[in-house]
Amino acid sequence: MDRTKGIAFCGLACCVCGQNAACAGCRNEGCKDKDWCKSFSCCKNKRINGCWECSDYPCDNPMFGKLRVRAFAEIIAEYGEGKLMDLLEANEK
Repeated sequence: MDRTKGIAFCGLACCVCGQNAACAGCRNEGCKDKDWCKSFSCCKNKRINGCWECSDYPCDNPMFGKLRVRAFAEIIAEYGEGKLMDLLEANEK
């Protein structure tokens, strides 16, 4: 778990991703896919921390078709990012 990678704009947990060790995380602009990512561009344009802060959430973003991403975003909306990372860290242990 690397808390410095944080949570992606969509709610995906960059902090537990093991696919690319060199990636700094979505909101740190480390993701190689950020140029085509709907959540990245939308949240940056709206100047919000994540989709969970948007009045249009959940929108038609394909990421919300993934149960885990949508559940993470809803946990963040209700309890905050720190709580989600705490839960993920506890689960990892």
